[in-house]
Amino acid sequence: MDFDKLTEKSIKTLNAAKEAATSRGNSEIEEVHFLYGLLSDDDGLIPELVSMLGIDANALSREAGSLLDKLPKVSGSGYSPDRVYLSRGADEMLRTADKERAALGDEYL
Repeated sequence: MDFDKLTEKSIKTLNAAKEAATSRGNSEIEEVHFLYGLLSDDDGLIPELVSMLGIDANALSREAGSLLDKLPKVSGSGYSPDRVYLSRGADEMLRTADKERAALGDEYL
């Protein structure tokens, strides 16, 4: 995946997902970290779209946070927030999104 093809919003979401992982001591960024990041962006489109579907975006964000709290944590000398990696599922999610971007003829993700 070419990170030069990410929009500012995509980069913001990626950073929010990383922050959600590092603040909880997770060594991998999972798909739910992205969901949490998207739902936590008060200026973003996702909370509004979720609400339009009749889903309480705040409740969904709390549920995502609860799922994050249940993920394995790493602590002590073996943990470094600089070494947080994409999980296999998150990597596949981004690759699929990038393929969809290309198929739609969009320049950025």
